[in-house]
Amino acid sequence: MKTILFAGPTISKAEIDSRLEADVRPPAQMGDIYLAAQSGPSVIGLIDGYFQGAASVWHKEILWAIEQGVAVFGASSMGALRATELCKFGMVGVGDIFEAFRDGSLQDDDEVAVLHGPAELGYPSLCEPMVNIRATLRKAVAEHILDERSASRFADIAKSSYYPERKWTTLLEAVAGLEDMSEAGQALENWLATGRVDQKKEDALALLDAVSSWLAQGDRPAVPSFAFEWTVMWDRLVNATPSNPPEARTGVAVLDELRLQPDSYCAIRRRAAGRFLASEPGGGGTTAGEGDFPGTLRKFRENRGLYSTRDLRSWCERNGLDETGLHALITEEARIDALGRYVASSAPQFLLAELKIDGTYEELAHRAGLKSAMDQSPVGEEDTLDGGFSVAGLRLWYFETCLGQPLPESIDDHLKMIDIEDRSNFDSMIAREYSFRQSLTRSDEP
Repeated sequence: MKTILFAGPTISKAEIDSRLEADVRPPAQMGDIYLAAQSGPSVIGLIDGYFQGAASVWHKEILWAIEQGVAVFGASSMGALRATELCKFGMVGVGDIFEAFRDGSLQDDDEVAVLHGPAELGYPSLCEPMVNIRATLRKAVAEHILDERSASRFADIAKSSYYPERKWTTLLEAVAGLEDMSEAGQALENWLATGRVDQKKEDALALLDAVSSWLAQGDRPAVPSFAFEWTVMWDRLVNATPSNPPEARTGVAVLDELRLQPDSYCAIRRRAAGRFLASEPGGGGTTAGEGDFPGTLRKFRENRGLYSTRDLRSWCERNGLDETGLHALITEEARIDALGRYVASSAPQFLLAELKIDGTYEELAHRAGLKSAMDQSPVGEEDTLDGGFSVAGLRLWYFETCLGQPLPESIDDHLKMIDIEDRSNFDSMIAREYSFRQSLTRSDEP
């Protein structure tokens, strides 16, 4: 009987292979469960899946797989979340994390979210999931390393930070300067080497055991308790998902190529917002927010050279706008930008569709494919690249050489414009561009 598992940073393929014969695939994104179920497996196990950078697995494709007679198991990460939401419909949840979400003691998606490196490096985790921190703190209390009060303080500090910044080193540094926590911090630091709990991996191993047991017993999925409805949105997913997808996942990489051309990225994103609205049955009911009015007005004035109040008033007069009309225009622009950011994070397939219509997808996909063959590691603030570049020098090279413009006063403003939340992701992206251009120069490849 065929088994398909989606895993990445939580558990390695080698660890899975040592316990279970399975077709191990990368973390799942929208359409992957549907495609997997088409191949007729007996079991699909969902452990890891994308939360951002690619559209997440739809609930409906899991329901479709169950309706087709596939036993679907979930644990640890995206699998635990989807199992919590769909266990009443036949998805099998496994592990402590699933049970915590099911019982309501955990509610936030960021509890399982993790920033990780690329597949080529084995999806190395670059932060500590909140569920692992909580499990480790519970063990520390049980072994009398911490008292309940100190453990609660540690948990609160970790929870208050953005998930990619959650690391034991960062957490210990945060309490080192607190007089009432420094002793507890030192005790925890001394114990962590042997006491740390990887709850996500433990739950993933429990899923492997559950699947093995199910296969050994020759169990079959129960008859679904629901009637699968073929909706307009489901029809779109089916039509948008190729029957034989290429092995390389080019979507995210293609958008990274586009982000290296920020003006083009923003233009494509705005057009994708229109496409997204047009695709919605009611003309688009999403609430993307009001947008950044001051930032939009500032960018509007900079792009048109309207630096003084006199220049702005003159422009308004030439375009038949009073103060109320200008405010309405900029508000609309801010909302369009907000919608574009919403689409980029929640429905990136619309950006990719615009690239295909625009005719630039093939070129970006080709560049992304060439880069994927290169040996690249994540770039840190203190790293030095080939040629002696520091990260600061790398950024200067990108803006001056690639974009023909000075280094912006705020890197964070630029990252916001191209929908990147983490500086290290941006630095790694332009490091790949630098290495790619260097390799072209050395090989004289056109």
